[in-house]
Amino acid sequence: RGGRVAGCRAGVGWAAGGAGEAGADALSLINTVRELSSPVLPVMEGVLVMPLIGVIDSERAANLIAALLGGVQNHQARVVILDVTGVPIVDTQVARALIQAAEAVRLLGAQTVLVGLRPELAQTIVGLGLDLSGLITRADLQSGVEYARSKV
Repeated sequence: RGGRVAGCRAGVGWAAGGAGEAGADALSLINTVRELSSPVLPVMEGVLVMPLIGVIDSERAANLIAALLGGVQNHQARVVILDVTGVPIVDTQVARALIQAAEAVRLLGAQTVLVGLRPELAQTIVGLGLDLSGLITRADLQSGVEYARSKV
């Protein structure tokens, strides 16, 4: 009987160890997805582009700002282009996250250019009464890059 108990304990220990490894693997996968969901792309010296795709919640907004600020510092960027073409909904939370990102980027000495706003998103932002005066806006990524080129 003692052998069976020891065998069961060993099996439980093995299963718990496997669960810990699976949890670590899942956490690693989640972190990788987060990094890929908000890439910071250098497009020319001093200019970064961050394409935003999908829904932005408060946790993702915090990760986005952290990645953006790290990119500004690492690449010594002077202009950051936030492309919201792939963001389906701009609500108060998303708009505030964009404003916070722009303010933080400005504190590091760079400008933020917001591109890809569709007409309905622009109406939503205006309807919310948010002050976007700290953001430079351009219709699309190409015009945002042209603006950035003139500033670096």
